[in-house]
Amino acid sequence: MSQVLNSRLLRDRVVAFARKLDKQLFPTERGKARLAPSWRTVEHGILQGLQFFIPAGEGAPWADWIVAGKYEPRFIAALAEWAAQGGVLYDVGAHAGLYSCAWRRLGGGVVEAFEPLPSSARVVAETVERNELAGVRIHNFALGDFDGVVRLLADQSEPGAASMAFVEEFGGVEAQRESPQYRSARPLSAPVHTLDGLFENSQLPVPAVIKLDVEGAEARVLQGAGKLLAQTRPILLIEIHNIDAGLEITEQLVSMGYRFQILDKHYGMPATIWKPV
Repeated sequence: MSQVLNSRLLRDRVVAFARKLDKQLFPTERGKARLAPSWRTVEHGILQGLQFFIPAGEGAPWADWIVAGKYEPRFIAALAEWAAQGGVLYDVGAHAGLYSCAWRRLGGGVVEAFEPLPSSARVVAETVERNELAGVRIHNFALGDFDGVVRLLADQSEPGAASMAFVEEFGGVEAQRESPQYRSARPLSAPVHTLDGLFENSQLPVPAVIKLDVEGAEARVLQGAGKLLAQTRPILLIEIHNIDAGLEITEQLVSMGYRFQILDKHYGMPATIWKPV
């Protein structure tokens, strides 16, 4: 009985923290509303000159950080180090195409970009073309631990403004459904595949790096990539969205001989790098 109560107490605290953090990150109800996305140019840093279809305003500070060249700097620096060695990047949760374009700009090889939201996938395609960066193949479906169909919660009215669609079947904490970024979201069905299945069917090249940011569903993607990871041993860049996901990811990857370090924190969420031992 005490274990059940402790578990509920922990969950309540996590949800309360998530709601508090949500108000800090998305202050659109208190201040200036987030502006619709437009093409904005990176003004500083190693990605200077690249253009991305991203919003502006107080509700989207991350977009202003991209323009200033200050978005996840340690993540980008690590990406630059590995891109210089060539090799293939899997950009899982491509969103606005930042990491796909960064990899190509910084000397990396082919990019396999995965983005299940149709509007966001179109944005990535146009972003790659606008920046004159070839070698990015876009897959408009979700990744998970089975082949079939998943239901997403996503707002397609402002492509480039929202993060990757929230997968309703798995991922995220309860409070995430109440987040302002999902209040206008609508259900959307999308195909889902496993990385193991795609790789075994020779539809994907061997990855050097896998960047994984899928709104809390990271553990499910990894569960569907066990054989791929065991055979190819890529470096992994993973953003941890909640406690449950972090514990699952750690259990999976440590058991496979991976060790991690926290590179940075983005909105309070650890950005981690995992290397095979």
